[in-house]
Formats: sequence, C-alpha cells, structure tokens
Amino acid sequence: MQIKVLFTVLLLGILFSCYSESPKLKITYTGNEGFFVNSKNKKVLVDALFRSNYPDFLAPTETMINQMINGELPYKNIDLLLVTHHHGDHFDPELTIQFLKTQSGCKLVAHKQAVDKMRDLQDFDLIKSQIIKIDSDYEIHSSLQENGIDIDVFCLKHGPYLVDGKNIHGEVRNLAYIVNLEGSRFYHSGDATIKENKEVLGKYNFKQKPVDVMFLQRYDTSPDSKYFITHTVKPDKLIAMHIAPADMDISIKHFMTVYPNGSVFREQGNSIKFSNSVNFHTLSGPYLGQKPPNGKAEVFAPGIISTENLEHSPPSFSPDGKEVVWSVWRNLPGMPSTSLEQVIMYMKEENGLWSYPEISSFSGEYRAGGPKFSPDGQYIFYDSRRPVQNDTAEVYEWKSFYVKRTENGWGSEKEIREIPQKMEPNEVIFFSSLPQGEFPIVKVKNAFYKLPKIDVEPLKNKGTLNWTFYISPDEQMAIFSSNRPGSYEGDYGDLYISQKTSDGIWSEPKKLGDEINTSGQERFPGFSPDGKYLFFTRPREGYSQDVWWVKTEMIQELKTKISK
Repeated sequence: MQIKVLFTVLLLGILFSCYSESPKLKITYTGNEGFFVNSKNKKVLVDALFRSNYPDFLAPTETMINQMINGELPYKNIDLLLVTHHHGDHFDPELTIQFLKTQSGCKLVAHKQAVDKMRDLQDFDLIKSQIIKIDSDYEIHSSLQENGIDIDVFCLKHGPYLVDGKNIHGEVRNLAYIVNLEGSRFYHSGDATIKENKEVLGKYNFKQKPVDVMFLQRYDTSPDSKYFITHTVKPDKLIAMHIAPADMDISIKHFMTVYPNGSVFREQGNSIKFSNSVNFHTLSGPYLGQKPPNGKAEVFAPGIISTENLEHSPPSFSPDGKEVVWSVWRNLPGMPSTSLEQVIMYMKEENGLWSYPEISSFSGEYRAGGPKFSPDGQYIFYDSRRPVQNDTAEVYEWKSFYVKRTENGWGSEKEIREIPQKMEPNEVIFFSSLPQGEFPIVKVKNAFYKLPKIDVEPLKNKGTLNWTFYISPDEQMAIFSSNRPGSYEGDYGDLYISQKTSDGIWSEPKKLGDEINTSGQERFPGFSPDGKYLFFTRPREGYSQDVWWVKTEMIQELKTKISK
C-alpha cells in the first residue's frame, strides 16, 4: 500500500520487563506493521506474511518467511494469524495459503476483501476451513474466541490517501484487533487512526478490559488521538508502526514527543519482553499507589515513572502529594545522543485516580530537567537549556525558570535571574541543580531570584566526580554523588552525606549504607514532602536509569553520628 506517512517503531533489541513480575508477552517485529506476539502458551501473528514489494517499508526477511511457513521455531504451532486488510505491505494471499497448509491448527481472521484474493488460488479449498471471514461494514464491532483466545474485532476506516483530491482507500475495510493472550491484551490498529474512528472505539469498555500494549500508526498523533489514548485507552506501552526507514529518525522524534512512553523497532527480529504491572484505569493512593519499601531501596513506580527511558531527576511531589513532576531523557534507539530530548513529565490525582503520565505543559520545546515544587505547591521550578546568540554562532546555556499555578493548570514560564544587589532576600525556596553549581532560590515580593551559589568545594574530593547535590533548605545538610575513594570499585558514584558543624564547616562526607549504594551509579537524591523517603536514580542495562526509593531512618541515624 502506498501511504505517504507510514511508521513502525519499537525499541531496538532491548529487552525490558517490569520488575516484580516475569514477562507476560514477548513481542517480535517482523516488518512494517507485522508482529509476532506470544505469551506462555499462545502465539499470534499480525500482518506478518508478505514480501518486499514496497521498497519504502521493511518486510519480513526470507529467512523469517520460511520459518513461519515451515513452522520452525519460534513460529511453531501458531494459534492465530490476523490480517488487518488486503494491501500488499500487510498481506500476501499465496504466502498465507502456504502458511495455513503447514500450520493446520492455526486460524486466520481476515476481512472478506482479503479472503476474496485467496479464493482462486491453488489449494484454497485445503485451508478454507481454517478461515474466520469478517464480512462487516464500517464501525461494526464483533467478539470471537478462536483457539482459546478472545478477540474483539473492529471494522474501521482505513487512513485516507488522496490522489487528485480523491481518497483512493475509501472502500478499504480495515480490521483492528484487541487480543487477550492469557490475561494480557494488545490492540493493533492496522492502517486505521484513532481520530477517524474514535466513535466506534469509544463504545468499547477499556476500563473493564484494559489494553496493555497498543500498536499504533506513527502519524496518529493528533490532539484528538492523543486525548483518547491518554484519557480512555491508557495503555502501558505504545508501539508505533508503519515507518519508512528513510524517515526513521524524524518519525521517532515526532512520535515520542507526543507519546513519551512509545517504543521503536528498527530491524526485523528485534524483540521486547513486557509485563503488564500497571492498570492506569485504577491507579490510586499515596505515592502513585506504590507499596513503601522495606529495608533496602526498591525501584519506585515501575512502568509509571521508572520506564525504559532514562529518568534524570528524583520525583518531586506537591506538598499534598496529589501531583508529581520528574524529568526523563527519552530513549531514542539508534539515534545519536545529541538527538535525545530531556523533558519534564507530570501526573495529577483527580477524583481519587492518578492521571496518565504526560509531558508537562511547560516542557517539550527545549531540554528541561530538575523540576521541584515550591513548599506551598504554587510554583514549579526547573532548569532548561536555551539557545543564546553570540557573534559567531548559536550556543546554549542552562537557565532556571518557574511557572505559577493557575485555575487551568500552569502559567507561562519566567526566568529566574540573579538577585539585584539592592534587594534583600528572604525565604530560601529550593536549590537548583544547574551544572554551574547549587543556587539558593529566594522569593522577593512576587518574583524569584537566585543568590550566589553555595560553596560546596570543601565537600569535593580532587580528581573525583562530585555532583548532583541536594542541599537542605536550611543549608545544614548535603547529599551528593561521588566516586571518591571508598566508593564501590569501578563505580561512577555512590551517595554521600555531610552536615555543617556548629562552627559552620562541612563535616567529612559519610557514605550512605548498602541499603542505598551498589556497584551502579547512584545520583540525583531528593526527599518526599513528608521527609519519610529518599529518592535517587540508578542505571540498569542499556541506556536507561530508574528512580529508587528508601525509608530515611538510616539517614537520620547517620546524621546523629555525624553531629556527635
């Protein structure tokens, strides 16, 4: 099929799973919109059998096609073959007949338009009993159970493709599927968009039958589609589809700007493993409904805040605990680090339920990080990398900003500048974490300013990494990351604590205990508003980093020892 803007994205070969559960699904990319999805006992192929007659898009390799047709591992004993529509970059009638002949236990679900292309081919009569033909018109929803798998089938409008002002795909019947594989559901849109089909999809009860993984057209990024996905579907994972390799980098960036938890496949055979540990329809309770850690630190909010992206700050909760902001570097697989985008994420508890995680209203255009709520919850402070024009070229500088709460959310940003000498500062609000140092932020009348940076040089150890400082508002305690002698061997940083003594001198930093520090790099410390928990980040396999949390009793004990 010849669509101008097409897409298929999913996370390189990186395997990820949510931490407390074993993977429920394994998803393997076969090409274009083709996927092999398997649970422990069930196997499904979607739009996976076609050849590369459309050079703009990836197709299954000949090796993969032969493995599928011959029933070789991992494609042995496939339960379902689903076809969204009859276009040649989704479906090949001859290959489908060959496949069904050898995979005699498999059922094919396809629209009549696709089945009709098989009728006059050799051996059709041998496999016709395996076909579940859908002969419905637009906006029809039906439910099936085949080979022990529940399937919801929607006949949707194919995305438009205009030639001389006429939609040449107006008569194409596109089937979208919601498939339940042993308790984990995935949605595959085919070439249909949410925007053009939200009326029929809106009748489905996504709250009662939550979708865990959503395969979505990469160009399905309109405000209408985004709102429907984030407020109605609320999937754990979004996987973009149908992209021309030549447009890969641009398409990935655009898709993940709208859906920051999106994933990307670049090559046939790449796989991910997935555990559906989050139901965003019922997410409620303090600290995103997470069970408090016991003893050693634990990953905080897996699948919600801690994802396959690189979390780049501690979460900052509002004083009432009903809002949270944090920053992430979105993982854009296979792209240079300069193309990675750091954004500030936001969630809010309303009517007892937490909202779907989204990029905040004041982030997205430029790199931004280190968000923190003010003590009264009326402001959010953050740092952002902005262009500055000099005489020769455009350069970038990190600057501090804040936004104020309004009736409708958050207002426009304002820069936090150095305080004029004639002004007298009063209350210290928080400390920024700019690369240049730790600046106290103060409020004077109705504006915020930054003071000269705090002198933390006595805490630094020459020749080692000392950074990501947390300074308490009274300036009496510092927690920071350092790889000084005494840290784990080969480590890029453990967390250390220091307190000011009675004569105003920083004490010798003490390494926090094994409840927190490991051979991985611990950094970005921060506290919950009630002071009960310390948040920090720690890397995991691949270019990824999670938020961890631990109770603060151990820190209080260390503070007591230091003060004696």
